[in-house]
Amino acid sequence: MLSSISQRVMRYLFNLSLVLLIFLFSHVAFGQSAPAANPPIYIAFLWHMHQPIYWPYESVVQTDANGRFPFSVTDIHNQRLGPYNSWPKNAVQKGINANMPHFGAQVSFSGSLVENLNALEANGNGNFSNWKSHWNSIKNQNTSLGHPRMDMVGFGYFHPLMGLINYTDIRKQIQRHKQIFSTNFPGAYSKGIFPPENAFAERMIPALVDEGLNWVLIDNVHFDRAAKGYPFNTGGNIYEPNKADVLNSDPNDWIQLQNIWAPTKISAAWGHRPHFVEYVDPNTGQKYRMIAVPASRYLGNEDGRGGFGALSYEAVMSQFEPYNTDPRHPILIVLHHDGDNYGGGTDSYYGSNFQNFVNWLAANPSRFVCTTIEDYLQMFPPDANSVIHVEPGSWSGADNGDPEFKKWLGDPGGDGYSPDINSWGVLTAAQNFVHTAEQVDPNSQNTQSAWKYLLVSESSDYWYWDGSLGGIWDSNPTRGANQAVSFASQVIANATDNTPPTIFIPQREPYNPGGTEWNQQMPSDFKVWTYAYDVSGLSSVKLYYRKDLDGVNSTASTDNEIYAGGPEVGEWVSVEMTGTSKISMTNPAPTVKAKEYSATVAGFSNKLIDYYVEATDSRGNVARTPIQHVWVGAHSGGGGGNNGFVIDGNLDEGAVSVAQNNGTNLYLGWKEGKLYLATESAQNKGKDVFIVISDSLRPPKAAMWAKSGMVSEWSLFLGNESTNNWSGWFDASSSPANAAGSVVEGLLDVQAEFGRVPGKLYIAVLHYSTPDGGVLENQVPAGNGNGNLEPDEFYEFDFSLTGVKDLPLSSELPGSYGLAQNFPNPFNPSTKIQYSVQEEGKVSLVVYDLLGRVAATLVDGYKPAGTYEVNFDASALS
Repeated sequence: MLSSISQRVMRYLFNLSLVLLIFLFSHVAFGQSAPAANPPIYIAFLWHMHQPIYWPYESVVQTDANGRFPFSVTDIHNQRLGPYNSWPKNAVQKGINANMPHFGAQVSFSGSLVENLNALEANGNGNFSNWKSHWNSIKNQNTSLGHPRMDMVGFGYFHPLMGLINYTDIRKQIQRHKQIFSTNFPGAYSKGIFPPENAFAERMIPALVDEGLNWVLIDNVHFDRAAKGYPFNTGGNIYEPNKADVLNSDPNDWIQLQNIWAPTKISAAWGHRPHFVEYVDPNTGQKYRMIAVPASRYLGNEDGRGGFGALSYEAVMSQFEPYNTDPRHPILIVLHHDGDNYGGGTDSYYGSNFQNFVNWLAANPSRFVCTTIEDYLQMFPPDANSVIHVEPGSWSGADNGDPEFKKWLGDPGGDGYSPDINSWGVLTAAQNFVHTAEQVDPNSQNTQSAWKYLLVSESSDYWYWDGSLGGIWDSNPTRGANQAVSFASQVIANATDNTPPTIFIPQREPYNPGGTEWNQQMPSDFKVWTYAYDVSGLSSVKLYYRKDLDGVNSTASTDNEIYAGGPEVGEWVSVEMTGTSKISMTNPAPTVKAKEYSATVAGFSNKLIDYYVEATDSRGNVARTPIQHVWVGAHSGGGGGNNGFVIDGNLDEGAVSVAQNNGTNLYLGWKEGKLYLATESAQNKGKDVFIVISDSLRPPKAAMWAKSGMVSEWSLFLGNESTNNWSGWFDASSSPANAAGSVVEGLLDVQAEFGRVPGKLYIAVLHYSTPDGGVLENQVPAGNGNGNLEPDEFYEFDFSLTGVKDLPLSSELPGSYGLAQNFPNPFNPSTKIQYSVQEEGKVSLVVYDLLGRVAATLVDGYKPAGTYEVNFDASALS
């Protein structure tokens, strides 16, 4: 799904291009048309189908019977009747009927979805009676080269985030997927894989190769960002790549696509051709290799809005034609997106729009060809020496696919807690229990049950929906892990532990030490943190790091990739890591949880650093993590500390009441790039409460949560339910914190959210009656009373906040205007100032420094008659 920022950018590009459309279309049609000798551009599809195990471990029928959710899980499946049954088959059949020899599609179908649909079918749900027949019918039809017309590609059974789990668990997820496919979709298993969330890191390659997979789909923004010359800008909603990942030569084919939301330039040809990717085993030096098939980030995203027509295939894809000059490796555009959600899951996508696509192909057979990926790779295999590096990351729909997988590793909130990070601590411990049970007795039924509960606990959905529904999703990893530990404990009791410790893949903060993130300078010293656990206890956890001697990770050697090193790298330096026990806020509480270990690497400037973590248990079993690499920029030492805001449902002491109406306040705080927002909670007001934020004034659209009336289009909003005081962010591009108690409050990293600091933010508080269709009953600032939030009814925040709290002191009307002496005086850092307004009017209260310059504007707006007190906190001026 496009973020609200993405939608704004797309509209902006569309509006901007109106005056240029005639020129652009003629330019494409005449000035840049491809030579007749150029090969056609090949087009392929990946449709992703998935539903999770909603409650580990119950069937969907049991989950509904037990009333686990405030909605029907069965209905979620019923609403996707078409995509889960015949629509994809019917779409591919259109190309077959048109006698197109390579026509077909790829679909990723999770094991949990197969399980759910089988459960519904067995329970008598007629929507899914004989549902598998459609898939078996189309997958058993072949292209002219003998490959399935519908390639049901490899996948992880429970939709795990493979970039954050270990080799063994990746293989177990795929093996379980193979098993359910062998009984439900007979035939050979696919040679390709679409990793869940299209999330990929090169350390996954050995597990994928060992499971017999030849190729992997990767969002091609991670091709582009790993190439020299990549024209980075924050409009892509990902921060800067680390220089350690920028290893590929400049392809010199960067283009700015028109008539589509594409905020960054892309590599037209190199970034749309398959290449090999490799991983070097750090112990042995063995190279594991597979084909990286690029999935087109911006075109796939757009196709997911509705297919042919939503994405202007002709206007957009024709822009690639001048670059499609290599007949041995023609451009391949893979359109990857959900096949059961949003516009990509509709009848029109698979029906009329897809027929229009087939008709367009038939009219342009020398220019565009639809193919299966297997057919393409057989016709146009990548050169054996075309080995590239790709940056870690996922697709656009998950926090824009940043290289740290932040959608599943969200930073702690103001209270220091991250439900995402907590779950990895729980899983790290549970993994060691289950891996040890596997070592002791792999054939035990208890071991098999332990694997079942561990693997379901790795479902990425449980992280994706964090913070919602009172923490059900946040608790699901713990819910499953506890059962896995219970089964594994019965196997390993009194057995010899020959299993090494389990270590979570190490993370670092900042990601770009000594460089920039969102164009903001980061300190060069960085912290490496991880989780480590062993059932026999740990005797040591160490961070090892070394510097590269010439600052270049040469592709001609493997010195940086192996523990043994070589002449291009220095000696390892080891540091003991400090272990800390972190609380969990899940229900249920975890049976076991790993400690969080951390250490700091300091003092480097403009150096390439390799690092890994080693853990040893009390029996001498040793585990090492993969070697990771980071470029450390110019030395600047350590960074700043906490921004001072505490997100716990209580009003922060530094908050400022910037606007009031009918006993409701809008409170703000601004410090070190973080914006604090709060208002009285739904629990106090008995209404559904919203804090709406926009970076520009735009026309109204339908109100959120099916409320009545219109709301000027927002960038994101914080919602707070009256029935249970639940709160959560919506349409956010980053991971802002929130909590609800006496107030509902949020903390927003403005740069991370918007990719820049806008000139102004527009903020309002809205109160609606609780039911669907509920009316707007109050708003801050006050509006015109028409039941809508108009564009001119926001509070305009220009980032000049200085810690002001403006509160009415008395309902008695003063007889004159007055400004009292501040108290205390002198002060450090805050003081109170009283002033009186005899009649309603605009009031300005300004603080000047000794040179007569404006230091702060405390009040600038209309005030009713009354006496007020301003609490002026000057700490933000320092």
